[in-house]
Amino acid sequence: MKKHKEEKNKLEEEKKKLEKEKKQLEEEKKQLEEEKKQLEFEVMGANEREKVLRQLIVLSWGCFTVVIAMCLGMGKK
Repeated sequence: MKKHKEEKNKLEEEKKKLEKEKKQLEEEKKQLEEEKKQLEFEVMGANEREKVLRQLIVLSWGCFTVVIAMCLGMGKK
């Protein structure tokens, strides 16, 4: 009978430890999910900035080409 009580106490202690660890893991999971959302948002912002930068570069090269063509056209006249 005494052994059963000791085993029961040990099992209850183990259960408490496992519940505590479970709570900690759930909190860590929530934190990781929040970090994931934040990083996804930052990536979306970075992608938008990259897209705008690419458009700006293409536009700049287009303008450069037009200016050079105009200069060459004026030089031939």
